[in-house]
Amino acid sequence: APSTGETEFGTTEGLRVGVWDHTVGNSLQANDDEVFVVLRGKGRIILDDKTSLELEPGTVGRLLKGQNRKWEIASDFRKVWITRKEDGVL
Repeated sequence: APSTGETEFGTTEGLRVGVWDHTVGNSLQANDDEVFVVLRGKGRIILDDKTSLELEPGTVGRLLKGQNRKWEIASDFRKVWITRKEDGVL
Protein backbone atom coordinates (compact mmCIF):
# COMPACT_ATOMS: atom_id res chain seq x y z
CA ALA A 1 0.00 0.00 0.00
CA PRO A 2 1.27 3.50 -0.75
CA SER A 3 2.03 5.95 2.02
CA THR A 4 1.31 9.66 2.17
CA GLY A 5 2.63 12.47 4.30
CA GLU A 6 1.84 16.12 4.71
CA THR A 7 3.53 19.17 6.20
CA GLU A 8 1.83 22.52 6.56
CA PHE A 9 4.25 25.45 6.29
CA GLY A 10 1.90 28.00 7.78
CA THR A 11 -0.76 30.51 6.92
CA THR A 12 -0.91 33.88 5.24
CA GLU A 13 -3.77 36.20 4.32
CA GLY A 14 -6.39 33.55 5.07
CA LEU A 15 -4.58 30.75 3.20
CA ARG A 16 -2.86 27.55 4.32
CA VAL A 17 0.22 26.33 2.43
CA GLY A 18 1.94 22.96 2.61
CA VAL A 19 3.44 19.99 0.79
CA TRP A 20 2.03 16.49 0.30
CA ASP A 21 3.97 13.35 -0.60
CA HIS A 22 2.65 10.08 -2.03
CA THR A 23 4.67 6.94 -2.76
CA VAL A 24 4.01 4.71 -5.77
CA GLY A 25 0.52 3.21 -5.79
CA ASN A 26 -3.17 4.19 -5.72
CA SER A 27 -5.22 5.95 -3.04
CA LEU A 28 -8.54 7.76 -2.59
CA GLN A 29 -8.91 11.27 -1.19
CA ALA A 30 -11.56 13.95 -0.70
CA ASN A 31 -10.54 17.38 0.60
CA ASP A 32 -11.47 21.03 0.57
CA ASP A 33 -10.90 23.30 -2.43
CA GLU A 34 -7.23 23.23 -3.34
CA VAL A 35 -4.81 24.68 -5.85
CA PHE A 36 -1.57 22.72 -6.30
CA VAL A 37 1.67 22.52 -8.26
CA VAL A 38 3.48 19.22 -8.83
CA LEU A 39 7.13 19.39 -7.73
CA ARG A 40 8.18 15.77 -8.31
CA GLY A 41 6.83 12.51 -9.68
CA LYS A 42 4.35 11.29 -12.26
CA GLY A 43 0.86 9.87 -12.24
CA ARG A 44 -2.72 11.00 -12.64
CA ILE A 45 -5.85 11.93 -10.72
CA ILE A 46 -9.22 10.43 -11.69
CA LEU A 47 -12.25 12.43 -10.50
CA ASP A 48 -15.84 11.33 -9.73
CA ASP A 49 -16.99 12.28 -13.23
CA LYS A 50 -14.23 10.04 -14.71
CA THR A 51 -12.19 12.98 -16.02
CA SER A 52 -8.50 12.76 -15.30
CA LEU A 53 -5.51 15.03 -14.95
CA GLU A 54 -2.04 13.84 -15.90
CA LEU A 55 0.58 14.77 -13.32
CA GLU A 56 4.23 15.62 -13.84
CA PRO A 57 6.56 18.32 -12.48
CA GLY A 58 5.11 21.74 -13.27
CA THR A 59 1.47 20.60 -13.56
CA VAL A 60 -0.89 23.12 -11.95
CA GLY A 61 -4.32 21.92 -10.87
CA ARG A 62 -7.43 22.93 -8.97
CA LEU A 63 -9.54 20.45 -7.04
CA LEU A 64 -12.99 21.26 -5.67
CA LYS A 65 -14.35 20.56 -2.19
CA GLY A 66 -16.25 17.29 -1.96
CA GLN A 67 -14.76 15.91 -5.17
CA ASN A 68 -13.53 12.34 -4.63
CA ARG A 69 -10.12 11.77 -6.15
CA LYS A 70 -8.32 8.59 -7.07
CA TRP A 71 -4.58 9.17 -7.15
CA GLU A 72 -2.66 6.77 -9.41
CA ILE A 73 0.99 7.55 -8.73
CA ALA A 74 3.68 6.00 -10.95
CA SER A 75 6.78 7.53 -9.27
CA ASP A 76 7.31 9.12 -5.86
CA PHE A 77 5.23 12.28 -5.88
CA ARG A 78 5.30 15.67 -4.16
CA LYS A 79 3.02 18.67 -4.58
CA VAL A 80 2.76 22.05 -2.91
CA TRP A 81 -0.85 22.93 -2.07
CA ILE A 82 -2.82 26.03 -1.08
CA THR A 83 -6.22 25.99 0.64
CA ARG A 84 -8.27 28.44 2.71
CA LYS A 85 -7.78 28.53 6.48
CA GLU A 86 -11.49 27.86 6.94
CA ASP A 87 -14.12 26.28 4.75
CA GLY A 88 -14.73 28.31 1.65
CA VAL A 89 -14.00 28.52 -2.03
CA LEU A 90 -10.53 29.32 -3.26
